[in-house]
Amino acid sequence: MFYQLTEGRIKMKIKNVVPRIDKFVKQQGWAYWLVDTTPKSVAKLGNKGEKKYFETREEAEAYAAEVNSAQLHNGGASSSKGGTVGDAIKMVVTSYKRRRDEGNVGFTAVRGYIKNAECWEEHIGHIKCSDLNHLQIQSVLDGPFGHLSKTTKDRKLKQLVKVLELSRAKGWIPLNARNVAERGEYSETSVVLFENVHNKTEDEIRFGPRKNPFDSELIKKLCEHTLYQDDRINKERERLAQKKHGKIGHNQLPKPIKYRNFGTILSFAFQTGLRFSEQAALRWSDVDLDRKKITVSCALRVTGERGMVGVGTTKSKLLRKDTSVGSGIRYVPITRELHKLLVEWKLKSNFSKDEDLVFPTNVGTWNKTSNNWRIRIMHEACDAVGVDHLRWHDARHYFASKLLNAHNENWGKIADILGHDSTDFTRRQYGHWIEKSKEDDQESSDELSDAMEA
Repeated sequence: MFYQLTEGRIKMKIKNVVPRIDKFVKQQGWAYWLVDTTPKSVAKLGNKGEKKYFETREEAEAYAAEVNSAQLHNGGASSSKGGTVGDAIKMVVTSYKRRRDEGNVGFTAVRGYIKNAECWEEHIGHIKCSDLNHLQIQSVLDGPFGHLSKTTKDRKLKQLVKVLELSRAKGWIPLNARNVAERGEYSETSVVLFENVHNKTEDEIRFGPRKNPFDSELIKKLCEHTLYQDDRINKERERLAQKKHGKIGHNQLPKPIKYRNFGTILSFAFQTGLRFSEQAALRWSDVDLDRKKITVSCALRVTGERGMVGVGTTKSKLLRKDTSVGSGIRYVPITRELHKLLVEWKLKSNFSKDEDLVFPTNVGTWNKTSNNWRIRIMHEACDAVGVDHLRWHDARHYFASKLLNAHNENWGKIADILGHDSTDFTRRQYGHWIEKSKEDDQESSDELSDAMEA
């Protein structure tokens, strides 16, 4: 049995529960100290309360105190077995996996949801859902999760809200009790998320280092090194193939050479800004070498318990007149350097038909994750050049910096090429990379002064 929350907007007359002796039960020789929660004046879940008997008065008074406290706080429990936060988390995880297997939620999204839900189990999983309060949640956010950003904390908190809502549906907390994981403005009554400044001083925030666009010379070195290694390895493979064919005889057709294309893959990522899922799903029919244009319409999607790979829509949901609503089709131009590399790769590739993938595995299938490209291509190039490892997604950020140089502050065009849903997101991501000259700043100041004086 659970008791209702009686603070906030809920108006309810509260009657303290007082232990009493049940004379009839005492005559039978049973435990006769009674705590009765059936009266209407006692706040409870449902229409019925319960009667519970104790051997001694002390036990009855201790339980009555618990019941009375429950009426004033967040829905404490009586003798009914309420589940813990850990039990509710397991049910939420099971629900997410079922929806994922049914195809209702994407694999990647579910993986993030489960991660943000299960992270609470270590800290508050042993607490009963009915006993959990916002102070315990706040202590986890400020303690073990204190180093995380505000956005990351918010994601974890949202999953905890869902966990507690599921426990409400199971009857583990009252129907009209406030969800203690919901955010508020005051730390005295609800969970509050603070902006994480990592304990920086004002001078460190004002004058500290800021993330700048990637060095073009560094990216050029990475691509040139990888292309050089491709050329060296491919020549060696050609030599070995000719030597082997000479031993077999000229009556048999030589086996096709598996050319290495790591340099083309890396240069493509830096010069188009496609997400890995989009680049891995690209087919030659999407590459128009005559018009120097790439049509981005599909992306890899991982679904199912075993990580099955299939093709779905892109992450973008742009609205185009020539496509269906929300299809996310966009067009990316091909640079002169990339055009040359793609032409050469199409001539060498064993999969060059329109229906073939542009960057397949050796057997013509999809690369399921970016791990292979990141470790074998990006990281090896970084080690050879002598720089810190880059992520595969950093190639997309580099391309964005080049778009800013080419189109200045034409946020609409930049957002369309990158596949962002809104220009606001593009501005938030890359707006601080725009560097204006002193003359531009002075001109802007003069224009504002003229407008204010008019």
